[in-house]
Amino acid sequence: MLEFESKRKFKKRLYSKFTLFVLLIILALIIHGAWGIYQKNRTVKNDLVKLEKTLSEHEERKDRLESQIERLDSDVGKEELLREKYSLSKEDEKAIFILDSEEPEQIAEEEKGFFGKMGDFFVGLFN
Repeated sequence: MLEFESKRKFKKRLYSKFTLFVLLIILALIIHGAWGIYQKNRTVKNDLVKLEKTLSEHEERKDRLESQIERLDSDVGKEELLREKYSLSKEDEKAIFILDSEEPEQIAEEEKGFFGKMGDFFVGLFN
């Protein structure tokens, strides 16, 4: 009988409001910690995606620059660069520069209203 009563007291203490309150607080602390870890994990994943995108952009830029360097290391590339920058030509070549003609632009006359026409009429009378 004594064993039965001791088990009963143990169960009574185990299921008491105080014990359940303490367990609830412990559960809340565990959930709070897990939530913080979850948020950090989400932030890290977003940062990882951004960094991977930046890395791919830098790799593409590196490839473009390497191809430009290879092109400029060749004689054809050097010649092309010199011709482009300094307008150079070979001894037997002739260069022709085409310039736009400088024709004066025709200014469209504004349509004048009634008072504008009257003003021109009176100015014309006194000239």
